[in-house]
Amino acid sequence: MPAAMVAQNSRGRPYRVLTPLETAWKPTDKASISWPLTIGVIMVIGGLISSANSRGGEYWLWIIAGALIAWYGYSTRPDRGAPPKDRDPAGYRAWYLEQARQVMAQACTPRPPARSFESESEQRLYSALERAHLSVHRQQMVPSGYGRGYEYCADIAYYDPSCGLRIDIEVDGSFKDANPELQGKMARRDQRFTGLGWHVLRFHAVDAYNDAAACVRFVQNYVDEAMLNHKRALGMLQVADDLRGGAFGSTFSKSATGDRAATLEDLPF
Repeated sequence: MPAAMVAQNSRGRPYRVLTPLETAWKPTDKASISWPLTIGVIMVIGGLISSANSRGGEYWLWIIAGALIAWYGYSTRPDRGAPPKDRDPAGYRAWYLEQARQVMAQACTPRPPARSFESESEQRLYSALERAHLSVHRQQMVPSGYGRGYEYCADIAYYDPSCGLRIDIEVDGSFKDANPELQGKMARRDQRFTGLGWHVLRFHAVDAYNDAAACVRFVQNYVDEAMLNHKRALGMLQVADDLRGGAFGSTFSKSATGDRAATLEDLPF
């Protein structure tokens, strides 16, 4: 389950913070399909259908043969252009990161706003985040799993395609606090977001309206820490350290002190 911490009406802090269930992108160095795999699956399906129609077991050889061919096709499916992991580890890591970048860039592509701001508190926080030069986008649609037309909408979304970091920043009115039905819907929504790899920060509207600057400081610090965690999960920090001969060791250690420039601007990604 996502980790959650509650601080009701804390000045400039979200009252709920949810971390994603999965933070690492894991590109595969194998093709997803091959001809033997395809043929084997077709034979298995055809054998099962034929056996069901004939109510006999005369097609079991097709099923067994198809399963063996499918297993062979799966285990011998071709590489997707990846260098050998054992003979060329540096080349493999470079390929891995390039594949990860492509996937993350697609997932972190902003979309046009789905609608206008829902409250003045939301608009104030969004404007303050923009003034702080954070890459935020308003009213971003996210698949809900219920089909087209039932998408969820993130009030404010932060994207960083360099490490796949996505943060949903919500501004909630006080009327939601005492409504069990709304709380249940919010919990299901947040579980969907974290299941898709999003972080979720929920601010009370009164905090976003009265002290947007403090909310921004929290978001900035959260972004710094989450970005480093995502890069560690991807192995980017180790790769960067290898490429520079260990020169990044001292730079990354500064993240604990909140040295934003040292931890972000020096990264070669």
